[in-house]
Amino acid sequence: MSPGELTIIAGFVAGFAGSIHCVAMCGGLVGVICASMQVSPKRALIYWCSYHFGRIISYTIAGLLAGGIAGQVTMLFPMDRAHVIGSLIAGLFLIILGGHVARWWSLLNVVEQFGGRLWQKVVPVFSKMLPPRLLRHAIVGGLLWGWIPCGLVYSALVLAATSTDSITGGLTMAAFGVGTLPMLIAMGVLANQLERINKVRWLRGVLGGSLCVLGIMLSLGVVPLNMGHSMF
Repeated sequence: MSPGELTIIAGFVAGFAGSIHCVAMCGGLVGVICASMQVSPKRALIYWCSYHFGRIISYTIAGLLAGGIAGQVTMLFPMDRAHVIGSLIAGLFLIILGGHVARWWSLLNVVEQFGGRLWQKVVPVFSKMLPPRLLRHAIVGGLLWGWIPCGLVYSALVLAATSTDSITGGLTMAAFGVGTLPMLIAMGVLANQLERINKVRWLRGVLGGSLCVLGIMLSLGVVPLNMGHSMF
């Protein structure tokens, strides 16, 4: 398995293990969207999938940009040094994210407070597309959703940037988005139950701890990153 493939898999793991954090961060947004869709269950599912399609497209675009820009920057440094620095940065962000998910520390609160204020400015635009009457309304809503500042997303974006390759960066963020799907789709149906699960300390500890372990493995080079030339 190539380093690039491992980076993409790490993005999926980060999305899946960190998605319990989405219950708190995106719970209100999910509730508003679901409450607005007074349609048949089949139609609601189509709209809901369209929102997530738009969201993952946004993540992919961000990953393409992050990987491509990082690739240009790392060309200024010796490759071995860039690899060490990239691995340490990606690992550190995943450790910070893991502790945040487990609620061992709150180093990402500043980012998410900023995200909350920024989202208030986006709400008027988003609300114009509720309830979604056409699929494109849901897709555009998902595109906007994907750009909400979030510690979980930013940590995955750092991982994507360390690929120093636009294609790998985009695929890493797409895999991250797919990893968050089970939790976010379930939120549309089981919001109250998931809110209780979100408060289970041992589960948050296991998921947060797994992210910390992944971060340590990245930092130590156990999971090698793809630090090749950019294709952006």
